[in-house]
Amino acid sequence: MTALEFLNTKYEFSEAEQKALKRCDSLKGRKAKGLLKTSYKKVNEYRELILKGNLIEVAQKILSRVKYISIDEILSTEYREFVYFMKWLEDEFNNISVLESDLSADESDEMEEAGINALSKYKEINVIDALSNNILEWEQIEKLPYEVIYTKLLKTKEENEIRENLIQIRNRNNKR
Repeated sequence: MTALEFLNTKYEFSEAEQKALKRCDSLKGRKAKGLLKTSYKKVNEYRELILKGNLIEVAQKILSRVKYISIDEILSTEYREFVYFMKWLEDEFNNISVLESDLSADESDEMEEAGINALSKYKEINVIDALSNNILEWEQIEKLPYEVIYTKLLKTKEENEIRENLIQIRNRNNKR
């Protein structure tokens, strides 16, 4: 059975089947690069395509970075190979979601009252701007691997938490 035939069956894997599924980062002899090693800009492009329901297009773009593959070629793949690759891809995005949840800050009521939520419309520009206020460097930042961006943001978050803790400690000590 081909991937296209499998997709047309609209088969739904049970939770147990989902857990047991093999993962494979290759399809039709093309080994995909992990998303953490992929540029920040590309990861966000892929995420937008997924949100629009274009999973096959995402697979095609990721695999074509190794060697061009058409969507027809992907859909003609033996279904198990296709499912294993798509499961690997799902895991890659899930891993990024977990990492990003580590970065999210608990917004205080004061920050919300000040209007922090207004910045959410700028999406990934907020991240790029946090790394450099110089707009001329933004394109260079977008090309960095996702893992570099994540590591820098996590470090900055931890530094900010340490600063906040230090302020609280000093305030407590000054009250004595």
